Amino acid sequence: MKTSKSSNPAQWLLFAVVYTLLFTSPLSAGVCGDADSNGQVDLLDVTYLVKYLYRGGPAPDEMETADVNRSGTINILDIAYIINYLYRGGLAPNCAGYYHQDSQSGCLSGKSPDLDSEYVVFEVVGNDLHTYHFNAMYNCCLKYEVSYIFEGVDIMIVESDTGPPCDCICLFDLESILYDLADGQYIVSLIDINGHIVAIDTIVVPQSLIEYHDGGCHNEGAPAKLSEEVNYIYSGDTLRLEHNDAQFNCGAKLMVEFHRAGDTLRFYELNISTDAMYCICSFDIFAAVVNIQPGAYVAEIYQQPFPWEPIGLYDRRVINLGN
Repeated sequence: MKTSKSSNPAQWLLFAVVYTLLFTSPLSAGVCGDADSNGQVDLLDVTYLVKYLYRGGPAPDEMETADVNRSGTINILDIAYIINYLYRGGLAPNCAGYYHQDSQSGCLSGKSPDLDSEYVVFEVVGNDLHTYHFNAMYNCCLKYEVSYIFEGVDIMIVESDTGPPCDCICLFDLESILYDLADGQYIVSLIDINGHIVAIDTIVVPQSLIEYHDGGCHNEGAPAKLSEEVNYIYSGDTLRLEHNDAQFNCGAKLMVEFHRAGDTLRFYELNISTDAMYCICSFDIFAAVVNIQPGAYVAEIYQQPFPWEPIGLYDRRVINLGN
């Protein structure tokens, strides 16, 4: 008997596989918020995540679909996000996440817990947002994690503690880096573990400052102004500042900010530590900024010994770049 092509078993098998993939497979593949893979975002996804996080239930088939607030982790904030979306008019889940990295110091020895010493610094380097939370008073078994919630131009940085409870309190220095933000102006707020807004500010991305670092304390006890030297090095559109033997307190934590006002280029060397020590150190400070075109500029360096002291002008000079 002659067999038609349509009755070929191999072809029927191939057709069945293709049909299953195209028409009968779950629609959830790639659907942000569809944790249970039923093809839609609903209350069942909330239940599924509760069971996964707290009752030993199975993990979502596609973990990235459950990270609805683009934080890089799945936690209670994702559950709250879906509930807000379903019942309170909140934003739709968005799993196109940003990469971020969180770090914490150990318990700061020699410091008594004191909320008055707590402070926050937001810093933009290129397209990366650095959030520093200094002297945060948390449980001493802290395991620090951060979630990022995006609502238009608002970025909410939410801290959480996934470590075990301990019967003690410590101060910590915490940092989270959010990489590759899109260009624009944002309102950023830091929300602590207790749900309190501890800082809010406006940032502009990108910044011309692409990097900075210092060589650490050397030549402790050196007389002020000993061998200090400022050099500007220009290559392409990149301007590098080299400030050798800058004099700061031995307990300094240094950061550099850059601002431009017309033809004036301003570098701010800031000591963001609140630990004053009875000594002076020399630091070698380096910073680089981009998108600086050839021409004549006024270059200024400002310094702030401690956050509560006014920023003062340290050096001003005319520099000719590319001429």
